[in-house]
Amino acid sequence: MQNRKNLIDIKDLSINFGSVHAVKNADMTIKKGQIMGLVGESGSGKSTLANAIIGLLPHAAEITGGTMEFENR
Repeated sequence: MQNRKNLIDIKDLSINFGSVHAVKNADMTIKKGQIMGLVGESGSGKSTLANAIIGLLPHAAEITGGTMEFENR
């Protein structure tokens, strides 16, 4: 199996909407060519995390901690 580079690397990411913790200390690594699914209960922060990855968080959302890297940038 090839040693694929990281496409997305998220470490300890937290996102708040005011006093509401939408995402708390999330970690995720996705390799180039990898297919992944994000599963969780309603209101668990799946859409917020996906929107953060693609840079489309609403104005009310604030990244309060952690890092996100895309292709090591």
